[in-house]
Amino acid sequence: MIAMVYCRRTEVLGLETAVFRAIVCVTLFMSIFFGVARAQTSSSPVCSATDRDALLRFKNGIVNGSTTPCLSSWTLTSGNCCAWLGVKCEAITGHVVELNLTSCALSGVLLQESLGNVSALEVVDLSNNMLYGDIPEDLLQLRNMSFFSVAANGELPDNATMLSDSPGFNPGTFINGSFDMLTKLTHLDLGQSFKQEAGAFTSLFPSEVCKLKNLTYLNLRRCYLVGTLPDCFGSQMSRLEFLDLSGNDLKDDGEKTMLNVFGNLTNLRTLTVDQVGSGSVGNSPLLSTTGSLFPISSLRGLRNLQSLTLAGVYGQKTKLRQVLDSLQELNQSLVYLDLRENSLTGVIPHSIQAFANLRHLDLGNNLLNSTLTSSIFQLRSLEVLNLDRNQFRGLLPPAIGKLGHLQFLNVTENSLEGPIPEELGRCVNLTSLDLSNNNFNGSLPKSIANLTALRYLSLLSNANLGGDLPTEIGNLTSLEFIDFSHDAFTGMIPWSWGENLSRLRFLHGTTNHLSGVLPTNLGNLSSLISLDLSYNDNITGPLPVALGYLTSGVYRILFCQNQMTGGIPPEWNNLGATLKSLSMYYNNLTGPIPNMTNLRHLEVLDMSYNSFTGAFPEWIEGSRDTLRVLELSQNRLEGTLPSWLSSFTSLQIMNLGGNLLTGSIPEDLSKLTTMTETGGNDTVLWTDQVVVTASGKALNFDIITINTKSFDFNGNKLTGHIPTELGSLQGLIYLSLAGCNLTGTIPAQLANLTNLETLDLSSNQLDGPIPSQLDTGLHALQFLNLTNNNLSGPIPHAKQLETFNSSSFENNPLLCGPPTNQTCQAAAVESDNWDDVIDMTGFAVGISIGFVMMVVTFGLWLPARRWVLYPMGKDLWYNGHFRTPDVS
Repeated sequence: MIAMVYCRRTEVLGLETAVFRAIVCVTLFMSIFFGVARAQTSSSPVCSATDRDALLRFKNGIVNGSTTPCLSSWTLTSGNCCAWLGVKCEAITGHVVELNLTSCALSGVLLQESLGNVSALEVVDLSNNMLYGDIPEDLLQLRNMSFFSVAANGELPDNATMLSDSPGFNPGTFINGSFDMLTKLTHLDLGQSFKQEAGAFTSLFPSEVCKLKNLTYLNLRRCYLVGTLPDCFGSQMSRLEFLDLSGNDLKDDGEKTMLNVFGNLTNLRTLTVDQVGSGSVGNSPLLSTTGSLFPISSLRGLRNLQSLTLAGVYGQKTKLRQVLDSLQELNQSLVYLDLRENSLTGVIPHSIQAFANLRHLDLGNNLLNSTLTSSIFQLRSLEVLNLDRNQFRGLLPPAIGKLGHLQFLNVTENSLEGPIPEELGRCVNLTSLDLSNNNFNGSLPKSIANLTALRYLSLLSNANLGGDLPTEIGNLTSLEFIDFSHDAFTGMIPWSWGENLSRLRFLHGTTNHLSGVLPTNLGNLSSLISLDLSYNDNITGPLPVALGYLTSGVYRILFCQNQMTGGIPPEWNNLGATLKSLSMYYNNLTGPIPNMTNLRHLEVLDMSYNSFTGAFPEWIEGSRDTLRVLELSQNRLEGTLPSWLSSFTSLQIMNLGGNLLTGSIPEDLSKLTTMTETGGNDTVLWTDQVVVTASGKALNFDIITINTKSFDFNGNKLTGHIPTELGSLQGLIYLSLAGCNLTGTIPAQLANLTNLETLDLSSNQLDGPIPSQLDTGLHALQFLNLTNNNLSGPIPHAKQLETFNSSSFENNPLLCGPPTNQTCQAAAVESDNWDDVIDMTGFAVGISIGFVMMVVTFGLWLPARRWVLYPMGKDLWYNGHFRTPDVS
């Protein structure tokens, strides 16, 4: 209406003005008309039934489709699929054009005739999920698709649970299909999306990729491809700006080298070649600074290149100077340079100063062996500097303070020494600082208080770095991780830490000289999930009650080998939802172990070498499905050994020795399924140290793996015999039943423990022979103690038992033969197998008894017969003598 009124007014105006106004009128009218139409359509586009059904079929392939929040709105009853999470539709037609479900924890398969039927799709992003199976080939028919990513489906995320199938797509289907239809594709990301089949690289590099001439982004990282780059790659992929071929087994082909091919990709901004060739581990030289084999000089023409990663591709020692000289023509464009894991040698040359725009420099894991020269500290734009795992020596120069933009500094595993420079405090943008595994000495500089952006701080393993822990660390309110283990710090944990470090998640300070009582405000560390202050002999006082009130998800508490007193706070029962590792061995803790029924997810429980009293904690049964380490040895626990101990399916170490427990060893030990296994891929995730004692000899297991399996009940007041079912625990490495008052014989089934290295059955009341099967079956045995029993007969000595001297068999008076000085009887000497002696003796005794019975029977039968035949006046045979019958 407004447009029509405005148009009528043009009649009274001049022609020129009228024409102009008419044009404006028409334009305004059309704008309003189409604007209203567009507003009506764009406000609520409705997807087609075909697209909706195809998306629902996609959901049917997702195992957790009904539970994942990303797909909760995807229902038939919800109507319009354009309103579903992750779905975008074209405003007018309602066709689905974008599907973005990245990082949705999707687990399942991509079904045929699902996404391939959404014909207008332009963007498909399924990255960072847990999908598996085949990528449907009908996706190759989506001619409008410009963006396709299924990256990072080949690895489990850190927080993933067990799946019905391992993540990762099967290689060889999609990647070897025809790309003819995908002419609009500009972004293809298959990085880390495929499974590696039996450790092999099976798929050839797809020549079809050359048909994707509009590609600007190509990520084939760890797709397990093998072979050479196709001839067309350099000539037809000229629009590429991003290329990642890392983790593939690619090789050069005669005179044509990979870097020659890359040299033609003049629009490249990012090139990543990480662990390429020789099974992706860089075992043979792929790069050469001078020769024709992968010549780095061919990259000189890539004047747009900003990011270059050539990691793990040099197979022989090469001077860092040569590599940098070959890249000098890129010194103005490069902002990211990664040359780690290349066996680079020599010093950091002065020529590095020419790369003035570098923000990221990684020279880690090489053989660089000089002092840190001032040249590297002239790169004033550096944000990331990684020099870890080299052979740098000398001081960390004060010039480090010139790098005011530095956010990440890692010099771990070098030979740097001297004090940490005060100037480090000028790097106020640092978020990550790793000085571990060097020879720094002195104390931490006070200027560390300036690093208020710091989130990660590792001072691990600097044996001469010490002094009192700085209260200034309490100013680092962004700190999430601190590790000062294996240093020489003294004093108490500062009060300021508990007051201010509310973001701290990891507090590790094992093996120092800390002392005093732990501050009660540790309970203020509201983000804490891992606490380890073990091996500080002078930490005293009670366990912090306040830890029991943390709601941050604490999974690990270690106070091993301190001097802590008192009992376990009952409040720690509140940690049951998340606590997985609780270790407090070698302290002075007393009293009964409180009832902590909420701790139902424990994997490691170690309270050994304390003075706990009272009944065996029944609540431990709640962790029967998860517990891997049960260490309660060397306490004063009492009561009957519970039968449910045999129901811990994941248990690897059961050490209950040195208590006052009674009863018998559970019979049904085959339920300890992890102990029955001789191999496997499962591992305990923490490097807790567990102490296992064999007759006074402590064995320290620093890293608990599937191969560390122990069963120890020594020194308790048990009764009964050794269960034959122990022979089913074939994964055992350590078995001790010493001093348990056990009776009966040694079961021959123990010979099934073929991985056993330690066997201690000493100080019991065992009798009978040593089974010869132990000699032939226990071929891994290194420690044997059978002393102080009542064993008898010759010692089998044909194989493994021959390796032990007489000290393994002492105080068994009836044992004979080598290695003892007791000579066996002749019959025994003739047989190397005491079982044969027993069998022969039994046979002889049987013959003797049979003969006697025959004589007696005959003796009884003969007089009776004679009495019948000669009832009167005849001599009778009676009891071996003649006599005259009484006839009176």
